Amino acid sequence: MVVTIDSAVNETISEEEAALYDRQIRLWGLEAQNRLKRSRILLQGMTPLSAEIAKNLVLAGVASMTIVDDRVATAEDAFNNFLIPDDAIGTTLACASLQRTQTLNPMVKVSANSSFLTDGFTSKVKDYDVIIVTIDPFKEDFSFWEAFDNKVSDSELRSAKPLFILAATLSWWGMAFLNL
Repeated sequence: MVVTIDSAVNETISEEEAALYDRQIRLWGLEAQNRLKRSRILLQGMTPLSAEIAKNLVLAGVASMTIVDDRVATAEDAFNNFLIPDDAIGTTLACASLQRTQTLNPMVKVSANSSFLTDGFTSKVKDYDVIIVTIDPFKEDFSFWEAFDNKVSDSELRSAKPLFILAATLSWWGMAFLNL
């Protein structure tokens, strides 16, 4: 079975997708699900907040998610982040979270990259619709986000600028900045 929105848009989903995303399609409609299905997400930083964001977006059925974090996974990371298994301690956080994230939804292409910020940043950013940066306020300050946002806002990217979200949690408090 193939479900079609209308002949003008010609967006289709497979029978397998219709079964998997049935509740979502009934909640927000087929057009919204197809928009999700086309979304390419870059998730910078694999904090516990990132794990929740990744889980929710991958389960919702985005097209792809690239996880970027070159920090080395520690026992503390494995304890605090359900996407980091104990046997991944010592690898980068991006690579450590890859398998469990992919397991959530095999229909989503999940990849890890630890050199994104240094290798051809400007050309790579154009490949994403949404960039989400999470930080740990105990370990990082907002200067990283500012540098990232400045790179994304570069004049070369203005025509294809992705949506940009910064999010952080601090104990019971959370905050987000949206540059849409």
